[in-house]
Amino acid sequence: INCRSTELHRINEKGELMKVCRLSVILLIAVMLCRQAEAFDGNRKGVVIGGGLGTAPLTSRTYDINAFSFADCGPYYVSDVHRATALKLFAGYAWNNSNAMVIEADLTVFERRDTWYRQGYLGPIWYHYYGPDGSGFFTAFGIGLYFYEPEGDKRYDEKAAYQVGLGYEFSRHFQFGMYFAEGKTEEFGDWTSAENEHNHVTILLSAVAF
Repeated sequence: INCRSTELHRINEKGELMKVCRLSVILLIAVMLCRQAEAFDGNRKGVVIGGGLGTAPLTSRTYDINAFSFADCGPYYVSDVHRATALKLFAGYAWNNSNAMVIEADLTVFERRDTWYRQGYLGPIWYHYYGPDGSGFFTAFGIGLYFYEPEGDKRYDEKAAYQVGLGYEFSRHFQFGMYFAEGKTEEFGDWTSAENEHNHVTILLSAVAF
């Protein structure tokens, strides 16, 4: 058995699966928005969509630098820590003025040695608002997938992650929040694979339409 070919085939299969999953989510959101366009009436209940921009004061990846070594050196873990630009996109449904469930991509982007890196959280998030529309605190919690994508490098598969957040809605359609996400990815080599641990903190100003 050619181990290299087997691993590359596995990576390609999983990459195609993720593309199908992402496309399915996009199509689902598009259909939902088309069917519910009339729901944008200024009340939170109904379809909600939004996006945010901000900073990530911390993005971290921890990995074993000996994971793919021929020598039997044992594990030796190191961490790469960076600042990054933070982006957020989400769409979903609020079943009342206090609760919304959305599909969210929380993305951090940074450059290192002429290579761009992306890492972040993708999955469902439950938002709970504690005050009237336009004034009050909110919390966010979700369990989904963590991704890590160096430019031109397809060796990393998404694995389980969670995200929590706390923020304040200071007008009907704008909110400020801080979020923390933690998860793992699987890095594939020629003959084996190894887990990487990731986390990030983001601070974002978001606009929300409902």
